[in-house]
Amino acid sequence: MSSAISGKQLVVAFLLADVVGLTAGYLLHSPLGTDPIMGAVYGLIAANVPVSLWMVMQNSQ
Repeated sequence: MSSAISGKQLVVAFLLADVVGLTAGYLLHSPLGTDPIMGAVYGLIAANVPVSLWMVMQNSQ
């Protein structure tokens, strides 16, 4: 059994992270003291970092 990441798994992981990050960032923009668009951008970045790290860890094995 291969532990490599398939392309479909990667796309699904990034799409889920993007949706969750964008939504959370947009909804939390007020407590962060930013504009709604910047909250969404920060959410996208924060959501994609764990997925990117997971991808790097899987590829290094």
